[in-house]
Amino acid sequence: MSSNTSHLCTRSERGPAVDSPSFATLVGFPVLLVAALVALSYPLAAATALAATALAVKGTQFGLAALVRRTNDAPRRVTVPGVGTVTVSIAPL
Repeated sequence: MSSNTSHLCTRSERGPAVDSPSFATLVGFPVLLVAALVALSYPLAAATALAATALAVKGTQFGLAALVRRTNDAPRRVTVPGVGTVTVSIAPL
């Protein structure tokens, strides 16, 4: 009978360390859970809030696009007290 002990571990080996969840995860998950429960409890209010958010985002996009078109790559100069004159140029992507 041969004694082959190469497969035996002589010391305790630890596995990879598991990172603990971040603070944002610990706070964000319960907030999202409560928001989902509120949305299920009040579906009309949730749909209204979602539609209002979508309209606000689209309105902001159209407003910023109009601002870019109106400036025509003309630089704007703004005087900031204590800093000096800052030149701002808005160009479309």
